[in-house]
Amino acid sequence: MLAATVMPEHVHLLFTLGRRISLSQVHAKYKAKTKRGLSEDGLAWQDNFFDHRLREQVPLERFARYIFLNPYAKGIVSLHEAWPFWMLNDAYTPEFMLSLVNEANPPIEWLHLPDGAMSLVQEDVIGRG
Repeated sequence: MLAATVMPEHVHLLFTLGRRISLSQVHAKYKAKTKRGLSEDGLAWQDNFFDHRLREQVPLERFARYIFLNPYAKGIVSLHEAWPFWMLNDAYTPEFMLSLVNEANPPIEWLHLPDGAMSLVQEDVIGRG
């Protein structure tokens, strides 16, 4: 796991996929491992989901920044607060982290970047062409 953000109704995960199991197998295992905890709180995984496997040569930076910005872009947290459900692996430091305001908050201009999930994925898919 490189980075993650837990949102009120979904989660964003950025991780390096190993060689032993596929992305769909990772997804199934993750849902199986978390199902009990969710059900104890009266929650369940939704049937639909979105996943995307990046090409090896695609830089992770923009995807990590998108995951970090998601609660700010959705207006769940103010730019002056740190989102408590953002996680970053100690061995992975995206370059954008060096540009945070007060080492925790995104600059306001980042909210206007065209790095939505779909645009990032479309760029990656087109790059596969």
